[in-house]
Amino acid sequence: WLLLTGFMPLMVIHSTWARMYTLGLFLFTVTAYFAYSLYKEESVRKWCLFTAASVMTMYVHTYSMLEVFVLYLIIAGILLKNKRYRSMKAYCISGVVAGLCYLPWLLVVMRQMGARSGAGTLAKLTYYGVDVYFAEWFSHSINPRPLEILFSVALFIYVSYYVRKYVDETKDYIPYAGMGIAAVIVTGAVTLSATVVNSFSGRYIFPVFGLIWLFVAVGIEKIEASWKKGIIIVLILLCAAFTYKEEVRLEKDAGVKQYLAFMEENLGEDDIIMADIYTDALISVYIPEAKYMIYGYMPSYIPFDNMEAFYDWDQLEGVDTVWYVERTPGKAAQLGDYFDTEIVLEFSFSHYDFYLEKATRR
Repeated sequence: WLLLTGFMPLMVIHSTWARMYTLGLFLFTVTAYFAYSLYKEESVRKWCLFTAASVMTMYVHTYSMLEVFVLYLIIAGILLKNKRYRSMKAYCISGVVAGLCYLPWLLVVMRQMGARSGAGTLAKLTYYGVDVYFAEWFSHSINPRPLEILFSVALFIYVSYYVRKYVDETKDYIPYAGMGIAAVIVTGAVTLSATVVNSFSGRYIFPVFGLIWLFVAVGIEKIEASWKKGIIIVLILLCAAFTYKEEVRLEKDAGVKQYLAFMEENLGEDDIIMADIYTDALISVYIPEAKYMIYGYMPSYIPFDNMEAFYDWDQLEGVDTVWYVERTPGKAAQLGDYFDTEIVLEFSFSHYDFYLEKATRR
């Protein structure tokens, strides 16, 4: 049943992305496994393996570090609750070693967040809505399907009853621990995003989904009626098929070729290509000789040498045309005081649907 959850939409999506999330899922699951193994029976070897896995997990992603931190707190609570005070020595050594190993990168993370939180930018910071999180967790973040989201949420609610039966019978609270870690991480991440830097996306807790799917798998296993299990299997596989079809559509290179052909015909020598988020600006690698600006970013955050931060209207003096690359149509309206805008091209690139707006000086 745990293998079946690998066909949930979120798992299908990240199995096709060459990003850090699948590595985070693997390493955090390994870390959690060693933590559970230590709970059952301790040894120096297991503590060393748990510490090594923790360090590797923390270096995958900033939120992976937070997930490991929460896991350490839960372990401390379990050890103290069970009065395993002798184990606290090994626990403290493990925590200190892991912390020292991560310290070099932690200093970088703190500097980055401090610079961003204190930076006055033109970019409007907005919170991700609950609907966006649900779309990422239970469907597709680009083109979410409401019925898919409803099915996934309903599945969680339905299996919760059977998980409770399992826990009552076995007194094994591991399924609850996984959901607890996820809940704490989401709460902490949203708080961090709201107060320090607006950075939390739903996919950032993907590494803990191994434990979340364990919760679901335990619940499905306890369902006695075979026909109910059959319906769940069919619906999960249908969701997987729709999601995979969408991923295949988005990963094709035809969109890039379409964009390059259009720009070769229309891009002027003095024109500017602009975006307002660095992921959208990745398109700049395909025409490196063009002039690029990124709207409302501090210079230290710009990822490419052929790009500069746009923060003053005087920077557009002498520029008659700006090509605005965006995933949400209408963003070029930010130039509305000086330019007339229209969408001139739609294309897919890097798993996203993009729009190209032409902004012409009035």
